[in-house]
Amino acid sequence: MEGVHLNSIKSNISNVNFEDFFCTNKDSLYKLCYNLCKNTPDCDDLFQETWLKTYRNFSSFKPDSNFRSWLFSICYNTYKDKYRKDKRWINIINDFLSSEDKEWVMDNICDKDMTPEEKVCLNDEKAILKEHLSHLKDKYRVPVIMFYFNNLQYKEISQILSIPVGTVKSRINKGKKLLKEKMEGCE
Repeated sequence: MEGVHLNSIKSNISNVNFEDFFCTNKDSLYKLCYNLCKNTPDCDDLFQETWLKTYRNFSSFKPDSNFRSWLFSICYNTYKDKYRKDKRWINIINDFLSSEDKEWVMDNICDKDMTPEEKVCLNDEKAILKEHLSHLKDKYRVPVIMFYFNNLQYKEISQILSIPVGTVKSRINKGKKLLKEKMEGCE
């Protein structure tokens, strides 16, 4: 981290400027949020909520820990909480609405269609890869995103997701295999 050395502030966490941490990590956090949410409005909400939680709990950060891992853990847990709430709404929709109403709600409220810009870029291999990535189950998609798009190490991903390093490696490997199969099926 430029200008901020976590090891030198072990006894002085209260004097550290939160803004330094924000400026250093905002781009990588936004990238993670976007890759998790797959759309800009949800990404912006997750990004803001993560920073609010981080700010509120900044005094509980352990200086000998990795700040980025701690920040990404907050982000991922916030994402999981939101996903659970969204899933509850989908269950309510399925239980209480007629077929026609369900179809309208799913098309208009739960719509995860790509933006026009993404549709234009779909011919680009990177866009195709991201499209296939978005269809992977979260247990494979999230570690792949963290490893390849956010350049996190296995150990950091393990800490963020609260799973063993071996599980991280196997999920990344399985995610790569699934992506490869999907990409080969496109040709």
